[in-house]
Amino acid sequence: MSVVIVKPRVGETFDDNGLDTGAPAFRIGYAKLKVENASKALTVSIQPEKRRYLPGEEVEVTLLTQDWRGNPVPAEVSLSVVDMSVLALTGFRVPDLLALFYGDRGLGVRTAQNLLFLLERYKPGSKGGGGGDLEERARGDFKDTAYWNPSIVTDAGGRAVARFTLPDNLTTWQILATGHTRESLVGAFATEILETKRVIVRPVRPRFAVHGDRAELAAIVVNGTEEDAAFAVTLGGAGFKADDTEESVTVPAGEQRKVTFPVVFDDASAKADFVFAAEGADARDEVRESVPLVSFGVPRAVATSGFTEDAAAEERFFVPVREEVTGARAELTLSPTLATYLPKGLEFLVRFPYGCAEQTVSSFLPNIAVAELQGLGAFRIVSPESLREKVTAGMERLLTFQRPDGGFGYFPGSRESYPYLSAYVLHAFRLAANAGYAADERAMLRTREYLRSTLRSHRMENRTDLAERAYILYVLGETGTPDQALLSNLYGKRDELGVFAKAYLAMALERSGDHRRSADLLQDILAAAKISPRGTHFEEKNERQYRRLMSTNQRTTAVVLQALLRIDPQNALIPNVVRGLLAMRQGGHWDTTQSTTAGIFSLVEYLRATRELEGDFKATASVNGEEVNEAAFNAANILTRETADLPQDAMSHGQMNALVLSREGTGRLYYDLLLTYFWKTERIDPLESGISIAREIQPVKGSAAHPTVGSTYKVKLTITVPEERHFVGIESPHPAGMEGVDFALKTTQQYLQEEMDNGRADRSWWNWWDQSWYFTHREFRDDQVFLFADNLPAGVYRYEYLVRATLSGTFRWRPARASEMYFPEVFGNTAGETMKIGDAP
Repeated sequence: MSVVIVKPRVGETFDDNGLDTGAPAFRIGYAKLKVENASKALTVSIQPEKRRYLPGEEVEVTLLTQDWRGNPVPAEVSLSVVDMSVLALTGFRVPDLLALFYGDRGLGVRTAQNLLFLLERYKPGSKGGGGGDLEERARGDFKDTAYWNPSIVTDAGGRAVARFTLPDNLTTWQILATGHTRESLVGAFATEILETKRVIVRPVRPRFAVHGDRAELAAIVVNGTEEDAAFAVTLGGAGFKADDTEESVTVPAGEQRKVTFPVVFDDASAKADFVFAAEGADARDEVRESVPLVSFGVPRAVATSGFTEDAAAEERFFVPVREEVTGARAELTLSPTLATYLPKGLEFLVRFPYGCAEQTVSSFLPNIAVAELQGLGAFRIVSPESLREKVTAGMERLLTFQRPDGGFGYFPGSRESYPYLSAYVLHAFRLAANAGYAADERAMLRTREYLRSTLRSHRMENRTDLAERAYILYVLGETGTPDQALLSNLYGKRDELGVFAKAYLAMALERSGDHRRSADLLQDILAAAKISPRGTHFEEKNERQYRRLMSTNQRTTAVVLQALLRIDPQNALIPNVVRGLLAMRQGGHWDTTQSTTAGIFSLVEYLRATRELEGDFKATASVNGEEVNEAAFNAANILTRETADLPQDAMSHGQMNALVLSREGTGRLYYDLLLTYFWKTERIDPLESGISIAREIQPVKGSAAHPTVGSTYKVKLTITVPEERHFVGIESPHPAGMEGVDFALKTTQQYLQEEMDNGRADRSWWNWWDQSWYFTHREFRDDQVFLFADNLPAGVYRYEYLVRATLSGTFRWRPARASEMYFPEVFGNTAGETMKIGDAP
């Protein structure tokens, strides 16, 4: 408990030392109150009929609830029956509800959020067997949770009975009851029951297999009787071939023996069904399970895109032969304008919570873009009245950021003016004035004078200063008369400029009338273009160097597009740059408010130049002379796209196909064709198409040099990204005879993490960081390790994980693969390999 006493100001009195004795003051005191909680305990007990059960047997348990004095009380109880091997994976413990609800708590305020932890654990199997004696019946119904009831109410005598049927797991089940009463008494209790048989068959098989794998399946026969016994052990099922399917074995009492069955998995089946059985004179067990079978191959994707203003255009694409691929799909998208991608970006900026000067500029600049787009007749994001209100409010607020020297700080009362920010604000005011809004001309004049003064005293110490100078000269040219002398001076230092700074300088030179030098600069910029079938973008050599100027590669691409449109509007690369810019968006907008604003303004210029929002035409698509799609576009649906799959029977496999796009009317027709398929082949070579990935494996300390059952190995992935990529997924399959080591599971040998740490300990001091943090999502699946990264800047990334050999045989190791989620034609894969795993000595 705390007590706070506050004294208000009492006059203005001072003592001999000048201390203000009338000043406000406060005092605070604390006292700990011990609260007895024993009376809040609810005693819960569980009484099963017996402790040992057969598979499929019905279980009856009695629940009893009592208060702290031992008196029966009615309560609501939740009852769960869970495989203890699963609980062991998570490190589960029976909760102490009394301590949780009524334990000592320190003084403070706590907030919390309930999180749902989901353990994804696939246990292959199908419901099967049934009928007959429980000791003899086949087992095929495997579950992690045998029973769960969230609300069992005990009667006035504190008693309730629950009944449930066990699945076929031979395991120890934990029965857990947690309860509470109307008076908030709480308690929990757990007990165990055993499910077993006199003879047990434990299958040894992979969690999955690849077509053509050769594996040493096995059945471990456990004799739970009191005498030695002979058993006929058999393997039946489908999806595989085996030379021997029956063996005889004698198992001493209380011991176990292993019987192996070499098999080869079929090339065409989707799953393998197993029936393992052991039958003796008076006892038998049978287990039925299934595992998925996957093909040896890799996903492939090929894409092309373009536009036409002619009556017809033709693209040719190759479709592999049917025998080599599965799941072939060709998706065609038609649209009349690239503006279909803009509304979400506009909504993002209009609704963004703004605070500083830069954000305030970015709050009304997009509204000016909205006004310009609405002037084109296709967009109706907000009403004209709302636009005017937002722009006016933004400009009025910005004036409170202007300092006496005419420059702008990031917040009202800033002690310093920032040249780049001031130029950004001046540009925003001029754009607002050009759009018909009342801008403060005197404030703009003061900012121009501040910027001119800055340029005269600006030192050129590094690339950032030069880039800032380029932007200021660009803005001075946009808002008045360009300074030829300063432009010429900076042009002489062009090799020291970044890409976006060159673009700003080129636009400033073009406005000054110097087309020759602006065109030369533009060619330098285009030489650094990153070109792919789905788009073109631009990257700074050192993006982080320009963060002070709020620069990102996405903003750079937008600025280059603007320069292209102003200096060389007929350049054939422009539509591809537009596509590249659009491809960079996440959630409908670009990475920052600066990037989104620059992107929208460059696209507005593009739309004005192409006049494609005025399109009115009918589009027709034909494959090999057969019409497959038709769409009509006009003012009513100019911001829509039509997407359809090309019919399989229209495409010719094993040869080139002709896609003809016809247009009747006026406007520009854009098209995208994406062909995806799974390529099955006996040999898979490494391939790099925008991303490269390498994979290697090596034993950890104490493991056999060559893959051997029981040994542990480290897999190293090296992913090289030559340019920035977004939403990258990485799949690294396991051989079927190996399983991934997941340290999130409590039963995993945690000391093996040292093997991972050693991989970083010997790095040089400048490369000490763990690059795995780029991968924001990681999964250890039955058949692979999956990684996902929202964003991967250009560079080399490494990720390591451990696998353990669990089954002997010869296995096909599918390639590791990295690809962009939304541009699957940007990918890379390692070679496919064959791995032989030996049995433990």
